Amino acid sequence: MRAILTAASVPVLLTVVLSAQPPPQWFEITPPISPSPRADFGMVYDRLRATTVLLGGTGGNDTWLLQDGHWQEVQPAHAPPGGGAGLTYDSGRGRAVLFGAGTWEWDGSDWLLQTPAHVPPARDGYAMAFDAARARCVLFGGQRGVSTFLADTWEWDGSDWVERLPPTAPTPRMSHAMAFDAARARVMMFGGRGDTGFVEASPWEWDGLTWTPRPSSGGPDSRYGHRMAFDAARRVIVMHGGYQRSSADDPTWEWNGAFWAQIHTDTAPPARARHGLVFDEVAERTLAFGGFIGAGPLRQDLWSYRGSPSPASQATFGSPCWPTHLATTEPWLGEPLTATLSVPAPTSQPCVFVLGFSDTRYWFLELPAEMSSFGMPDCVLYTDVQASWLVMSSGGTASWSMNVPAAAPLRGMRLFQQAFAHRPDSNSRQWLLSNAVALWIGARTP
Repeated sequence: MRAILTAASVPVLLTVVLSAQPPPQWFEITPPISPSPRADFGMVYDRLRATTVLLGGTGGNDTWLLQDGHWQEVQPAHAPPGGGAGLTYDSGRGRAVLFGAGTWEWDGSDWLLQTPAHVPPARDGYAMAFDAARARCVLFGGQRGVSTFLADTWEWDGSDWVERLPPTAPTPRMSHAMAFDAARARVMMFGGRGDTGFVEASPWEWDGLTWTPRPSSGGPDSRYGHRMAFDAARRVIVMHGGYQRSSADDPTWEWNGAFWAQIHTDTAPPARARHGLVFDEVAERTLAFGGFIGAGPLRQDLWSYRGSPSPASQATFGSPCWPTHLATTEPWLGEPLTATLSVPAPTSQPCVFVLGFSDTRYWFLELPAEMSSFGMPDCVLYTDVQASWLVMSSGGTASWSMNVPAAAPLRGMRLFQQAFAHRPDSNSRQWLLSNAVALWIGARTP
């Protein structure tokens, strides 16, 4: 086992126990001027220029910039012919990217029509997100014509479109939402509407090679016309709005890579769908604008959302191969993280606590990995091994502890923990494997 990390440099993942924190809140912002009421427009946060960019929608093909709570309409020399929905931001090149009547990019002062050698088939209702880990804009699905729903995946690298043919893909859909989860280097997709109505209420993740479903329980109902944005300060995806069974829905949800949390606030934007949602990285807040409320009017209101400081959380998963059990405390910045392993031996035995960053792959092994071929029948490895600590048990229990550094960059990072317990009569390797624990480092203050 490799011990490439020290006990003073550990990160983390998972669950949904929002302990006593300052409550999250939505606040309405009332700028002196505002874009006209609209829906189905494009809205992205331009990191290079610290500005939110809004394009088109039912209000036409005008371009607006939002900075420090003030809107300004700009008059570029060129503009895409209408629309704007599906707009995403290429943070690597500092350009907003739109696919519609051609491929267009915003360079901060003008919309530029690109001339790629290949283009996806024309469509409406697609979703697109920039995969910052692989420097590609990822486009999925949409609707062509009246009744043709699509399930194709395309990537834009700044010069050309390439269709990807993954071994697994979500069902055909439109009006879904996608966002890049920078904490886990995955594009996450949720919801949409397909041939038979609402699609499944489970997230999908794109890792550059294939789409993988992420089953979850206790999360939001399936919806379409909703919006998602990655909160880089708290390392969660914020989802808001959308239609559920023909009515607009107003709850706010957060996804931490494994679990959903429904967020309850004293005030909230009126229910809406087909609106704009971005994360302002300078102000560290999520902004919602416009949209459409059922059969009601188009909106032009602007709202700001700040979530609670990142909650620490932990969740056990998997099964031990003998009656061993691993449990941990919640990992908070600047506080001790403690793990306790119960072992089926009253005499002192060596135990090894391991930490890793992945629950999907460890070198050549796909996780979880059944360990029978390694001489450990019925044992399963659930995490990669990036650091390990040898501890002797006492009275049937082994304990390990470390102080989580009070370093803000660790907030929201993920980690997985598992333990090995030595028992000579267990198998040919004389080692047992515990269950696993997924961890998410939290901060008690912003």
